[in-house]
Amino acid sequence: MRALLRVSRSPGWGPARIREGLERIGAAAGLIRDASQRGPLAPWSEVDAVVEACRAAGVAATALDGTRYPADLRHLPDPPPILFSRGDLSRLRGPRVVVVGSRRATAYGRRVAESLAAEAVRAGWSVVSGMALGIDGAAHRGALDAGGTSVAVLGSGLDRPTPRSHLSLATRLLKAGCLVGELPPGTPARPHHFPRRNRILAALGAKIVVVEAARRSGALITARLGLELGREVWAVPGSVFSPVCEGTHLLLEDGARPVVTPELWAEALREGRRGDLPAHPTPGALQDWDSDARAVWAALQHGSQTLEGLLSESDLQGVGVLSALSHLELGGWVWRGPGGTFHRRSA
Repeated sequence: MRALLRVSRSPGWGPARIREGLERIGAAAGLIRDASQRGPLAPWSEVDAVVEACRAAGVAATALDGTRYPADLRHLPDPPPILFSRGDLSRLRGPRVVVVGSRRATAYGRRVAESLAAEAVRAGWSVVSGMALGIDGAAHRGALDAGGTSVAVLGSGLDRPTPRSHLSLATRLLKAGCLVGELPPGTPARPHHFPRRNRILAALGAKIVVVEAARRSGALITARLGLELGREVWAVPGSVFSPVCEGTHLLLEDGARPVVTPELWAEALREGRRGDLPAHPTPGALQDWDSDARAVWAALQHGSQTLEGLLSESDLQGVGVLSALSHLELGGWVWRGPGGTFHRRSA
C-alpha cells in the first residue's frame, strides 16, 4: 500500500496513469521503480504522514492492487489508487443501488428518496449516496431507518465529514455501513472534489436513481458516468413547474427508466438482484449454455475484451458472439463497460 500511496502523491501520477502502469507492470513495487525513472517521487515522509493520519483517525487504506479493493471500482478508467474507508468495508458486498439528487430538495423529493431507499433495503439491496443535504441525506436515513446498510462516498477526508449538520448521520452510517473516499484524512471539502467523487458513486451501484435534479445538478454527472459504465439509470418524475425537476425530466426524455411507484421500484429490484448470482456459473449452468456462450465466457477469463478482441480470440462468427453476449448480459454474467468493452461480473 505504501508504494502505491507514494506514487499517487507524486507529480504527474493521476489515477488513470497509475491504473495503466499497474496493468503494464503488474505490481506496485515495479511501478514505483518505473515512476522513479520518469521523474521525482513524493518523499517517504509524506507517505508516513498520511499513514499516521489514517491511524489517528481510524481510517483504513486499501490499495488498488489489494485483495480487499472493491471489484466494481477496478472497472473505472481512473479508479482511486488508494480507497480510504471508515467502518466495515465488507458492507460493499452484495447488490447496491445509488440514490442521488438535489441538495435543495423539496419535501416531496425527500419523502420519495426515503421511501425508495427503504424499499431497496426490503428488497435486499444496500443504498449508496453522497451524504449531502437534501436527497442524499434522506436516502441514507431511509435505508438506516428500515434496518438496512448504507454507504456514503465523501468529497473530503473521512475525518472531516460534511456538512456539519450530518455528523450524527455519519455516526449512524459507521454503525450500519461505512464511509469511503479517495481523499486522505485531513483533506477539507472543496467544490472540485465532488465531480470527481461522482465517478466512485456511479461505479458502486448496479442501478442509479435520480430524485430531483436541476438542469446543472451534479446528480446528472453521476447518471452520465453510470451510463458509460453500463449501469441502469432511473429517474423520478416531478412537477413540470419545479426547476429542481428539470434534470430528472431530461433524463427521462433521454431514456432513463421512470419510477412509477415505490412498490413497482421494489419489484424491479427484487427481479434484478445480481447479488443473488454466484461469482461464477456452476458446472451445471455452464452445460446449459450453448457452445458460443461458453467460448465467450472463456475468452473473458483473463480480463475485458472488445467485440473485435472476442472475435479474434474465440474463432466465432459475429452473429454467434453477439448472440452469446446478449445471453450473458441478460443473465447478469457479463456487463458492458466504456469503450465497447465486455467484462465478467465480479462477486
